[in-house]
Amino acid sequence: MLTMEWEDYYMRIAIIGLFKSGKSASLTFALLRPLKMSKQFVYRTTERCSDTSDVDRVKNDRSCSVRTKKAIEAVCLRINRNPLWKQKIVAREIKINT
Repeated sequence: MLTMEWEDYYMRIAIIGLFKSGKSASLTFALLRPLKMSKQFVYRTTERCSDTSDVDRVKNDRSCSVRTKKAIEAVCLRINRNPLWKQKIVAREIKINT
């Protein structure tokens, strides 16, 4: 059984193929209606292809460089003091990227 990621990948390939052959987003949606994909999915995929001429987007190269053992322990200590605090809020107070 295919996972959702692979199904999306193959649907994107079908959309890109129709887009590169000159079909509009609305016609592509009508042709691929049996695959049960949304209009928004077709539109975003065709926009992505027209912007980058590729299916995949380049990831933002913002690595999580401040996630050290010391920083993680500091957040854990604060959460242990008050378990009702949220991890995201504590990390923001300590000025750690999440």
